[in-house]
Amino acid sequence: MNIHLDPELESLIQSQLNTHQYQSPEQVLEAALKLLIASQQQKAQASQSPWDILEELAGTIEAPDDWSAERDRYLYGTPKRNSNHE
Repeated sequence: MNIHLDPELESLIQSQLNTHQYQSPEQVLEAALKLLIASQQQKAQASQSPWDILEELAGTIEAPDDWSAERDRYLYGTPKRNSNHE
């Protein structure tokens, strides 16, 4: 793949190569594209409503059918209150 860049971008890539942090123009472009993708993902997450974020974080757990009625029993070991759920 050949990419033609304007002189300003070529100069920017060259300045990054001069830091000796990158070995090739391809490495500079790869790092720049990774940053671009990360930035776009961060913006997408920031635009989510709090409810969307909570929905992503929420999950389901396996629990007994009488969990909500007998939560004290399961959490604290108190005697069973409701004998209808066995």
